[in-house]
Order: sequence, then structure tokens, then C-alpha cells
Amino acid sequence: LKRVVAQARRVHRRSCLPGPHPLRCAMPANVGESPEESPEVPEPDLSMELQDQVRRCLMEHEAGCSKEEARLCRRRLPPAEEAMEIALLREKCAEIAVIEVMTTLRSFDPDISKEKLSNDIYSILHSDAVVGHLNTQLKGVLRTLVPRNRGEWLAEDIERHMAEKRAFLRLLSERLHRAVGDVVSRLPPPAQPLQQSAAIRVAVASGGSSAVLLGACGGAVGFSGGFVAGALVGLVPAAFTL
Repeated sequence: LKRVVAQARRVHRRSCLPGPHPLRCAMPANVGESPEESPEVPEPDLSMELQDQVRRCLMEHEAGCSKEEARLCRRRLPPAEEAMEIALLREKCAEIAVIEVMTTLRSFDPDISKEKLSNDIYSILHSDAVVGHLNTQLKGVLRTLVPRNRGEWLAEDIERHMAEKRAFLRLLSERLHRAVGDVVSRLPPPAQPLQQSAAIRVAVASGGSSAVLLGACGGAVGFSGGFVAGALVGLVPAAFTL
């Protein structure tokens, strides 16, 4: 599974190379720049009403993601498969959350420019004014999905960046499920309890029929033997009475 993920990432990087920004997928704008060294992210320039709505939206996605994670844990998958499924689930939840936040921002300002929309999403995800209440796991996935270093974005604006990310996640999911299917197809065929049960029922029925048949034969033999023995015993005194 790890090999499939690494291969999908390499394929996606190669697909991003052609275009006006050939290095946008491979290297940050400033090599060696870490999130701690990058400039401090300003708080989003949003009204209190809009901030509250975005916060509620993210909280709903956080709750839904937690429920799905609990459902996955109840399936008792192998540890490696469970970790992979949870990672894919969190990425999917984060992707849907970012798209819904973009939709919310556009609903409040239909004429918002791509630059302002990108800056607002960037500020929302990388300052704690809005996402500070989220759990560490979801917050980390959101900030990985939309990196703090803008040089690591797959496109200049947030909408195109998310489109590239969706394509990558779709490719990763397809390759992962194909790999899991190949592994399952190589396993030995499972037992066939229905056929076994049918065979057992035939054996039991045959045994029962044999018991009935032998019991009937035994009864007939006993009856015949008793009849002959009784006749012989009664024949002796009858000879003296003649």
C-alpha cells in the first residue's frame, strides 16, 4: 500500500510539470523555508457573522469525520489498512470542508476575486482565529491540503489548486483500491459453509434412513422368530392330547 501511495504521488508530480510554472509541484519558492520561518499569517479579514458561519461549517465536518473514523475502527481492519483508510478519510473530509468554505465565502460576496478568495482561505486555515478550535488531526490535514508556503500550491489560485488536489486524491484512491483488490484476489478461496451444511444434512438423512430400515428389518425378524418359537413350544403338548 505504501508503494502504491508513493507511485501515485510520483505520477501526480509528473503530470503537474508541463505549464507556465514547471516547479510549482516540486519545490517551495524559497528552498529550505519552513512554516516556522515563513511570515506570520494575518487573521482573515471577515465579518463576525461570516467567521461564525465558517467556524460552524468546519465543526460540522469535524464531527462527521470523527463519526466515520469510529465506524472504521469498529470494522477491526488490519492496522496498516486501518491507518491508510483513516488517512484517506481525513483528506476527503478536509477537501470537502475547504470546498464548502469557498462556497460560503462566495455566497457572502459573489464578486469576490480569485486573489481575495485565495488569501481568505489561506488566512482561515493558517491562523487560529477560525480553526483554532479544531482537533489537531483535522487541522493538520487542512493545512497540508492548503500549504502555508504558497510556493507549494499546485496552482496560483485556490480553486485551481483544489482541482489539482482532487485529481491526485482520486488517482490515489483508485490505485489503492486496485492494490487491495489484487491482494484479496490472491488469497485462497473461502470455505463454503452452505455446501458443507448440505453434505452434512445428506449424511444425517442417510443415517436416519438406514436406522429406520434396519429397525424395521429387525422388527420383522423378531416377529418371525417369535412366531416360529411359539409354534414349536405349543406343538409338543398338543401331541400328547391327541
